[in-house]
Amino acid sequence: SVFLEVFGDPVRNERGWEVVELVSLIPKNEKIAYGIVQPGKEDPYGTPIIRVKDFHNMEIDSSNLKRVSPKVDEKHKKTRLKGDEILIACVGSIGKVAIVDKSLQNANIVRATARIPANKSHIDRTFLAYYLSSKFVQDYFIKTTRTVSQPTLNIKQIKETPILLPPLPLQTRFAAMVANIEAQRRLAERQLEAAEAVFGGVLQGTFEG
Repeated sequence: SVFLEVFGDPVRNERGWEVVELVSLIPKNEKIAYGIVQPGKEDPYGTPIIRVKDFHNMEIDSSNLKRVSPKVDEKHKKTRLKGDEILIACVGSIGKVAIVDKSLQNANIVRATARIPANKSHIDRTFLAYYLSSKFVQDYFIKTTRTVSQPTLNIKQIKETPILLPPLPLQTRFAAMVANIEAQRRLAERQLEAAEAVFGGVLQGTFEG
């Protein structure tokens, strides 16, 4: 609702924003890429890898990341994370999006995900992530997904994703609004967890009493 309020409907684009392909927003020395095809046996001391199942509420849940050997990671160093990318699920939960933060720098990703580095001088990362999660783009992903053996979103389709490009200051304003809403959501979740813990303690004391 905040997105629609700030930018309008992406389908109608009644405000006349420029529309570009996603690939044009990638830094020249970077590219959109899949992750590790065959992680092999888990190495408890190796490099953390991110799977689609680690995506949670547009973030990465790092509490249970698997790890691969340094040899496997080295073969896929092009998809090592810098901590400022967006990830998209290409297999399974197609189109699911997560934002990577600095705590995951030097981690890697699996084949079922694609790493999207964004040019900060052209687009705000938070704006892009939420735009990719919008119904407009999700419908595009569904329409273009290959279904030969297993539904798969390929790199070509991701590159060609149409992106609405409003002025960068407006994108930044939207990102600040999102950060505020997310902070309130996290606070509400912590308060709910605390309330449930208190309730559980009271319930246990009542029955034991």
